[in-house]
Amino acid sequence: MERTPDTKTSGNRILNLIYKVYGGIDLTWPGVIVLAVGCAIATAVFILVPIFKNTSFERVCICFESWIFMAVFIIANCKKPLESALKALVFFAVSRPLVCLIEVPFVEAGWSVFTNRLSWFVFALLAFPAGFIGWFMKKRNWLSVGILAPVLIALSAIAFEAFSKMVDDFPYLMITGILCVFHVVIYCIAFFPDIAKRTIGGFIIASTFIVAFIYREPDTIEMVTSLPGSPSYSADAVIKVDEADKVSIDFDSTRDGLVCVKSEGFVSTDFVITDGDTETWYSIDILDDYGTADIVITENGDDEDGN
Repeated sequence: MERTPDTKTSGNRILNLIYKVYGGIDLTWPGVIVLAVGCAIATAVFILVPIFKNTSFERVCICFESWIFMAVFIIANCKKPLESALKALVFFAVSRPLVCLIEVPFVEAGWSVFTNRLSWFVFALLAFPAGFIGWFMKKRNWLSVGILAPVLIALSAIAFEAFSKMVDDFPYLMITGILCVFHVVIYCIAFFPDIAKRTIGGFIIASTFIVAFIYREPDTIEMVTSLPGSPSYSADAVIKVDEADKVSIDFDSTRDGLVCVKSEGFVSTDFVITDGDTETWYSIDILDDYGTADIVITENGDDEDGN
């Protein structure tokens, strides 16, 4: 039998609400479908609307932490392991393809967006065993700690990464970091009913932050990319970068419109190429594309007089 924390004498409305959300909701099959459709629509909006580009909201579509939030919510409100596995599977089997379907009319890739996101469907299939095993966290015993430990580690690592990037480019990914920390704390309260288990949960979270800090490496980015229009420059042309302490830009050996970019992080700055009496100004944005760098160079114009 599941161990349900005693909230009647606690007098704590916040605790009562937490226990209600994670175990006290009658999540019916129609409710799972409505939840899946709602999440799919919201995710598609975050992908398609430009204002959400390179924000925590767009990250919802690319990364998996927000889907962990939904999976834990669904699992916690099921009465049996098989029910939990089936509802988790149906949620992802409905929501993930529906996101792609909504995107089809609006993206250049068209129907190929389905093949571009095959990993989504693999994760949907994994939802069945994950939902079955995850249900046992509702026992609120030491098994719960073992089941939730990987979740706490993953979300804590994501939170550390988000806050690190927020420091470099405030408020970038601030919402992601706050949501991850919020949920790991809530999980420790909801599924670890006594001080010993909550202490272990806190230790797991703190240890993840410490290890991530110790082994954190600077975001060194090295790429060869093309200038707009792929112009050719003479052997005497030189490049001067406004923020040379953060990023270096040099010509590729061919000097045929290619430049070598090296940066110690994600940065936006300007640079000028001087070739004889002509100066051509460019802007460069080195963006975080969720694990890979996306470099965007735009031309600002020429100054024939060098002014």
